[in-house]
Amino acid sequence: MLDEGKIENLVPALRAIDSSTPELAEKIRKGADYFENNAKRMCYPEFRRQHLFVGSGVIEAGCKTVIGSRCKQSGMRNARNRVLDCARGQRHPRTALPSVQWSF
Repeated sequence: MLDEGKIENLVPALRAIDSSTPELAEKIRKGADYFENNAKRMCYPEFRRQHLFVGSGVIEAGCKTVIGSRCKQSGMRNARNRVLDCARGQRHPRTALPSVQWSF
């Protein structure tokens, strides 16, 4: 339904599902709420007409490229496991100190 731009049909269809388990009913309700609240962000046919990306692959590849290039810069392999620390989002202790230049 999303690919066809019929999100207005998806929300009532989800709400019409009758579940015997409370946990599943809650997940369905949350899903319907999500689609209802974010419908304006899911106009996929319109986005495709504008030649915009609707999948996450382009963003994921961009993040991988940026993070990969940052972690593989000169000097990033001096200390043991520094590349792994960079990939995990851990900062080098030197970068954890506040910059004097930008301190107010």
